Amino acid sequence: HLLKTMKQWRTELVVGNENYGVVNIKRGIFQGDSLSLLLFIIAMIPLSAILKKMKLGYQTAKDAEKISHLLYMDDLKLYGKSEIKIQLLTNTVRVFSTDISMQFGMEKCATVSIKRGKITTCDGIEMPNGQLIKYNQNEAYKYLGILQLDNI
Repeated sequence: HLLKTMKQWRTELVVGNENYGVVNIKRGIFQGDSLSLLLFIIAMIPLSAILKKMKLGYQTAKDAEKISHLLYMDDLKLYGKSEIKIQLLTNTVRVFSTDISMQFGMEKCATVSIKRGKITTCDGIEMPNGQLIKYNQNEAYKYLGILQLDNI
């Protein structure tokens, strides 16, 4: 039903007080459209389920569930007990993203290795194109606009 409805979509173009007429939307959804975000979130549900099924996350207590990721809107944070597990999770996200024609915002990607509450050095994660994702300790790291790793 959605695809049929989308074929009939149109909007009115108004600049200031001047009406430029009706514009038929022939393809897709405008980025600012509230439906755009909802459809994106729905498209991410399978990725979240796949990551959870992998059971590669970090466990905060013996009987606690493993946390492999946090997903809020278009922000994704992966958790793993080792760099190898993070690499597996990252590769899964990459394959899923490729399958749905979505691209990583590589300029926003970073890896951090924390052991016993302290940041440790890590080699980073190498992507198939050879690009290395690594945390730069000289840069502030924010998630959802909140500074992370402060005083670690």
